[in-house]
Amino acid sequence: MTISSFSPPRDESFDGYAFVGADFVAGPDGFASFRGTGRAIGPGLDGCYALTRRTEAGWESGTDARGLRKLFLFRRGDIWALSTSLHELAAHLRAHGVTLRPDLTVLRAFGVRQALTAQLNSSRTLFQDVTLVPSFCTVRIEADGPRIVASDRDSDVPGYEEALGTHLHTWRSRFATLVADDRTTFVADLSGGLDSRVVFAFAHASGLFEHARTRAQIASQERMPEDFIAASAVARQYGVELNGPPMPMRTPTSPDQALENWKRHSLGVYMPVYLSPHAFDALSIRCHGAGGGTFRDIFTGTTLRNRLLSTRKNFAEETFEEYSAEVLGDLESLCRMRPEVDPQKLHYREFRNRFHFGHAPQSRTTFSPLNSILIDPIADRPEADDRRTYFDMMDSLVPGLKNAPYDDSAKAPKSPAPSALSARLARVRPEPGLVFAQHRPGPVEKRHQRTAFSHFYELAERSLERSDVQDAIGDARVIRRTRTFLREVRAQSGRPRANAPGHQDAAYALTAALAVGAPLDP
Repeated sequence: MTISSFSPPRDESFDGYAFVGADFVAGPDGFASFRGTGRAIGPGLDGCYALTRRTEAGWESGTDARGLRKLFLFRRGDIWALSTSLHELAAHLRAHGVTLRPDLTVLRAFGVRQALTAQLNSSRTLFQDVTLVPSFCTVRIEADGPRIVASDRDSDVPGYEEALGTHLHTWRSRFATLVADDRTTFVADLSGGLDSRVVFAFAHASGLFEHARTRAQIASQERMPEDFIAASAVARQYGVELNGPPMPMRTPTSPDQALENWKRHSLGVYMPVYLSPHAFDALSIRCHGAGGGTFRDIFTGTTLRNRLLSTRKNFAEETFEEYSAEVLGDLESLCRMRPEVDPQKLHYREFRNRFHFGHAPQSRTTFSPLNSILIDPIADRPEADDRRTYFDMMDSLVPGLKNAPYDDSAKAPKSPAPSALSARLARVRPEPGLVFAQHRPGPVEKRHQRTAFSHFYELAERSLERSDVQDAIGDARVIRRTRTFLREVRAQSGRPRANAPGHQDAAYALTAALAVGAPLDP
């Protein structure tokens, strides 16, 4: 989606997928069918989507509650543009004669190759005058142009039991909705940790293994021994097979589509390289524990300032000072809009969660009950206890599941007995909704992903030959090591992992090419 002062909106639009209560809505066709029932979809629901709709004063654009589909806003004088893709925003503006000014501080942070700097870390982007819209904001477009507006906070915050009951009932109903549609298939990740076990509990309680066993795969990584041993114990206890017949995506593939998907959703904003050659697949569901970090205290004992300081040695000194000041200042601005959220959690939600866990939902529906707006009334309470929440969820859905072995014994509950609260919540039954989505399977070629990576490497090599790209990178060591990676990767029999340093360097080179306006076609 791209709209601008050159190409203003004319009709409402919807792209992606949304959970509306227990109903599931995907794609423009599903949206049109849903709208045909007389109901509407607004911003701030669970899913991964962007929409534009009419208001009394003009238009409003927004995304899902977690901002997994992003909005980038350009504003300079009377010229403005809004897009779900930084790459497409830049292309649109340049096509209309707008000169974009790169922000070298943001660019060069991507070359640091740390988890903290692998994605945008503030609302400031690769280009001056382009802002990443916060997940809890919308963009209102009226006669005087666009403005970012924070969504209203609910002043009536429910108690813990009510909030947890609402979350469990809603997400069980959503899973039951998807299971009841025989066009769906499922891949559920199961590791030795808490996040994936909660998702397994939803799958089990919602009848996936009873009513749709032949449409489901439970996937676990054998190369991680502690994880696999714990996952195997859970699988044996509940009579499911680990790593059984695969349930691949079923939409058509092409190498060009893989590169376009990557450029649309990752170029200039997220450095690990995932190339999916599939068209969006609404009904091949990935069940994932993404979002656990949005409510548990994963950075207890440290601060964002200290985490930034740990990367200082990898920066030029002047770049680090400007970058860290911008990141910390932006977090202060976000905290003023959302003072009820712990600053560490807020930063994680706005950046790491949106990009690291936000790439997969761009190509297929992801069922992730922990990455939900319904978690917030539970997690943002001053007395929030994330371990209690994990175990109350498991006890309510599948009593006894919490007591199976973990990859780390410290994750186990102190008491094996279920809580009194979970006994009450276990009596709540799901109420399935309806699916509003089209299934469009097509020819699938495994070689298309390999071809796409070859094109990716060629594009990175070509970009590195340009003097303006080299000047933007500004570090001969980075250029040398990236060239070495691109030369050696072709001789390897296997492909490096998505977040391998070499892949991040290659993505950084292409980000520099985007910054200076170099051609990015294969």
